[in-house]
Amino acid sequence: MLGATIALINGASLTLTSIGRYLPGPAQVKNKIKRVDRLLGNESLHRDIPRIFSNIIAMLTSQLSLCVIAVDWSGYPSQEHHVLRASLLCDGRSLPLLSWIVPSEKQQNSQIQKTSWMPLPGL
Repeated sequence: MLGATIALINGASLTLTSIGRYLPGPAQVKNKIKRVDRLLGNESLHRDIPRIFSNIIAMLTSQLSLCVIAVDWSGYPSQEHHVLRASLLCDGRSLPLLSWIVPSEKQQNSQIQKTSWMPLPGL
């Protein structure tokens, strides 16, 4: 995961092949792309995402005396899904904290809205 993060910092776009091409190290590009593919398909990592986001959010907000979080439903290009997004409002900007892709038929579902905030520390 650190290698993928470094690749993005070094200019990779948010695609599997671009991240693979920008991975540091002497390996051949095809092997780097395969490495990123394995990372993205790692089910254990997928299960850890809420904990990872919780830790990142805690670091971002720990020094703030007041946190204002905006929650918004947005359309998704496929029209079969919507996005529920929580963003931290600070200095006139919004910093996305968490996003959930939700089937359109479940948009505005109160159960989804209640359980979506579990990764947000202190809420």
